[in-house]
Formats: sequence, structure tokens, C-alpha cells
Amino acid sequence: MNKILKIVAILLIVVSIISCQEKSSYTFKGELSGIVEKGLVRLVDPISNEEDTAEMVNGNFVINGQLEQPKLYRLYIAVPNVPPFSTLKSSLVYIENGQITCTGNFNEFENYYDYSDTTSIRPVITGSEANILYEEYLSNVRPYVNQAAVISMNFVTDSVLSHQKTEVELQKAHKNQRKLLGLQKRRDQILNDFILKHSGSQVAYDLAFAAMSMDSHYEERIDESIAKAVSYYESISIPDSKKTANWISALKKSGSFNPKQIDTLEILSKRCLNFEKGAPFMDGKVCSINGDTIKLSSQFTEGNYTLIDFWASWCGYCRDDIPHIKKIYQQYHSKGLDVISVSADEINKSKKAWLKAMEQENMPWAQYQADFNSELFTNYDITGIPYLILIDPNGNIVKVGIRGYNLDIVLEGIFNRD
Repeated sequence: MNKILKIVAILLIVVSIISCQEKSSYTFKGELSGIVEKGLVRLVDPISNEEDTAEMVNGNFVINGQLEQPKLYRLYIAVPNVPPFSTLKSSLVYIENGQITCTGNFNEFENYYDYSDTTSIRPVITGSEANILYEEYLSNVRPYVNQAAVISMNFVTDSVLSHQKTEVELQKAHKNQRKLLGLQKRRDQILNDFILKHSGSQVAYDLAFAAMSMDSHYEERIDESIAKAVSYYESISIPDSKKTANWISALKKSGSFNPKQIDTLEILSKRCLNFEKGAPFMDGKVCSINGDTIKLSSQFTEGNYTLIDFWASWCGYCRDDIPHIKKIYQQYHSKGLDVISVSADEINKSKKAWLKAMEQENMPWAQYQADFNSELFTNYDITGIPYLILIDPNGNIVKVGIRGYNLDIVLEGIFNRD
């Protein structure tokens, strides 16, 4: 009897050890249909860009690893020998220690960078509680993002074309832009509710972190809905200080995150304050055409609003936006709107290109230069252009990261008041 008990005890210990080992590592196994060829699967950390890869044969692959906590990855699945935009599939997924499976029809997954696709299906991930939560968030926000996509496809909202439209077309476009802003507010409310409801989850922490980063290019690496949303809304949504304080309080009370993680959010929250409406403009030095260095705020006209346009000679989107900014300038300059352009062209390497572009564009407002590493760019985390900031007559922020019809609506509200 004693021998039997000893054997049972040993077996229980072995099972316990195996179970612990399984929970301290993960096996990510794919069983996809719709594929008959070989392919490559990549799990890429969206922040560090570190990755694990595996060969895929007939839809099957296996990736093994270890994690300290649930982690978000961008899953890339590629099949060679056919046009890349139809065969490079991409989705954000949460992986955690344990047995994780990925199933679904490869042909139905979303094509990489195809933001207009509202019918694609995400891979089915089982074995990851964090991914279940993430899918819950995406399913809640998806209807509003898809509505934005439909509006955008029916009514072109790109500011590139706005200067070419008739007054009737512009009014119709502005009406649809207001609809888009309403959808953006609804998406932001869903995000807020999700973070507060699931404050003990890694998903909630990551979404709060992304929203407070205030960089759409970075934010879309974490929030799958952002990649589409930003292209439709033409505006960066920045959470206000009250909202971020509530998020941090809830995440802290959950006890799921260490002090360093909470401190990181506190730092981001303080940064958000600088982007809020009414925050003082964070000044920086710029270089004039003649090579003089000055503070940009010294060029603000007392009593006027100032629109700062960050651009570069090599930026196609920036130059496509210039006719629209010219139209705004002609419409509102006499009412108290100034425009200042700040080019990201490197003064020592690209001055000729900058001067040539200014001559070609013939912009009737002040021109200055500051590179991406300058104080002015880093103050507002500007990593991509075009990027516009609207300043009020008191030198305070009205809106950052705004362009297109969204900018039109803001200016109408300022200058066309009864």
C-alpha cells in the first residue's frame, strides 16, 4: 500500500512539473485552410520589431517561446510566387504561455495595408484569454470603424482633393466629416469603457498606453482599429487628463501591474496635458531662409490664430495638401488667421530642394526649417508629416494633428460664428 501511495505521489509531482513547464512557455500552432503552398509565418513584436519565424507547409506551422505575461504580436502570413498585396496577411494577436492554436481560411484574412476591406475575417486564436478580450474590444469598435470606411469610400475625405471641389460638394463633404467625428467619439467611448471594465488585463494596459502615446503611427501598432480609423478621421484623438487619470487609477487598483508600468503611464498622461486644448504652445527654435535662428513663437502675430504646417520638399502628401492650406489662408487670413510652414528638410543637405519646392509651391506665408531631431518636433512627438497645429491668439493649443475637412470644420467654428 505504501509503495502504491509513493508511486501516486511521484506521478502527481511529475504531472505538476509538466504542467508548470507548459505554463511557462507557449506553443503557437497554426492549422489554416485555403493554402496548398509553402509560406512564411512571422510573429513580430510591434514595439521592438523582434520576431520569431516558422515555415508553413499546407497551412501548418509551429512557433515555440516563453513569456512573462500575455504579449501582443503582429502575425504576418506570406505565401510566395503571387502578387504580394493579395497574399501578405496580417493581424494583431495576443500570445500567452500555454497551447495556442490559430485556425481559419487564409484567403479570408485581411490583406496587409488594405484599410478599405470591411469584410475580411480575423484568424481564430484559441488558448489565449488575452486574445479573447482583445477580440471583444475589436468586435465592439468594428461597426463604427466600418461605418467610417463606408462614408469615406462614398465621399472622398482626403484633403488633397478639397481645393478642387464645388461649394455644394464641400458642404456635402463637411457633413460627412461631422459624421466621421461622431463615429470617432463613439469609438473613443468604447475604448474608455473597455479599459475601465477590464483594468486588470494586459489588453487594457496596452490600449491605454497606445491611446496616451499620441502618435497614430505608434498607436496603430497596438490598436488594430486605429490603422483604419486615423485614415478616415483626419485627426489624432488625444484622451483628456480626466480620462487618463481614471484609467491609471483603475489599472493601479487592479494590482496587476508593477510600479514601473504605472509610472510609465503617469509620464504619458502628463505629456497628454501639453496637447490638450488650452495648453501653452511648447516653443522651439527654427532656422530662416537666411540662416538666422529664432524662436518660432516670435513670429506669431498678436491677436491672430496661427496654423503651423510641418512639411518637407520630399513629402508628397505634404505638397498635395498645400493647395488646401492656400485656400484656407485666402479665406481666413483677413479675419485673423496666419500660416507658418516649418520644413523638415535638412538645412545642410537639402536646402536647394527646400528652396526649389518653396518656389514651385509659391506659398504666401512665412517659411522656416527645423529637422525631426529639433526641440520643436520632439516637443510634439512629430515622427510623420504632414502635421498641423492650430494656435489661438493667446499662444495656446486649439488642436494638434489636424488636417483636411476636419481642419475646415474647426476654422468654420472659429471664424464664422454669428
